Amino acid sequence: MLAFFCAGVPAETGARRILDHLGVSEGEVAAFRYRGDGWPGRATATLRDGSSRDMSYADSWGSILSKHVQFRCKICADAVGAAADIVCADAWDSDARGYPSFEEQQGRSLIMARTPAGQALLDQARAAGRIATSPLALEAIQRMQPHQARRKQQVSARLAALALARRPRPVYLGLGVKAAARREPLIGRLRSFAGLLRRLLQGRT
Repeated sequence: MLAFFCAGVPAETGARRILDHLGVSEGEVAAFRYRGDGWPGRATATLRDGSSRDMSYADSWGSILSKHVQFRCKICADAVGAAADIVCADAWDSDARGYPSFEEQQGRSLIMARTPAGQALLDQARAAGRIATSPLALEAIQRMQPHQARRKQQVSARLAALALARRPRPVYLGLGVKAAARREPLIGRLRSFAGLLRRLLQGRT
């Protein structure tokens, strides 16, 4: 099983906001890409007349799409492919502040084998010359993917808010959700709990 680090699936409203910023109506669009044709790649609307409009990854995901991620993604306990044999992710470089840099550059990917089967496949691919890899420290991965490092730690608090509001909620087995929650500072858990509970009571989920 192959998986990837997932930042969440944007609702269609996110794509519509990008079109608004690009000054394009839905009726003009022949194709739409959230990213690609580069790394990280630009969000691109190709119009029916053959022209295109685009927006940087930092602007599309950082300023717009991240605010329109579907609710189910906010209570997902496996955004880093823990259930997979091999998981891949963007291996972002960091800027001077230690925050991932989303400037266009030569692409680089993180690949992790999580099971013996995944390790065997990765070893075979390296031996065949299909991929080339170099080791990376766990701390470097956390710097590349700071949002993912905390996401799982906040899931338990959000599930508790769903329970208190008597809403349906998933049950996660074997993903270490409770152990992850213990790594999140108490104030962070309280903020996640209170924030979601407030949105639930206001009907904003």
